[in-house]
Amino acid sequence: MTTSIYHRLQENREQVFRELYRSSYPAVAKKLKGLGARREDARDIFQDALIVLYEKSRRDASFRLDHPRAYLCEVSRRLWLRKQGSELPLTGDDANDDQFAIPADFYAPPKSDRRLVRLLERAGQKCLEILQAFYYHEWSLGEITRQFGYSSVRSATVQKYKCLEKVRAYAHQKTEEHAKAME
Repeated sequence: MTTSIYHRLQENREQVFRELYRSSYPAVAKKLKGLGARREDARDIFQDALIVLYEKSRRDASFRLDHPRAYLCEVSRRLWLRKQGSELPLTGDDANDDQFAIPADFYAPPKSDRRLVRLLERAGQKCLEILQAFYYHEWSLGEITRQFGYSSVRSATVQKYKCLEKVRAYAHQKTEEHAKAME
């Protein structure tokens, strides 16, 4: 793929994306798994990396892709870290290398109330994942049932409710502690 990726994408975008998926997705998935991503996350991030590649090729018709797997791995790593709200560890020449630049609107850091995040973390990892799946990713309770291994939708509903109650209890406790501290 040393010819201009722009021209290849213009000629047969579907074929190029299929080739990139076959040749690069396994390496990207492995790299992201090492960073804590689930299979579904890796798939979504990889698809976003393909969009970044496509947009970059459209902005710069001379953009060449000599090492597509390495390029997509690095862009995927950066997207994953940005999505997680992590600082991007760049050193040396990487900090100035815009070859892997990601548009600013991709996974803009969420505006979050740090207090709410602490409450969710305190409720436990499982609760955090369930509530995130339901409210942030907008998964159905059926999908949560399958993904988290519950025996029925009712079980998933009860678990989600218990998680919400934990968060509410911790929030109430914090409010009382704050009120006592103000006395």
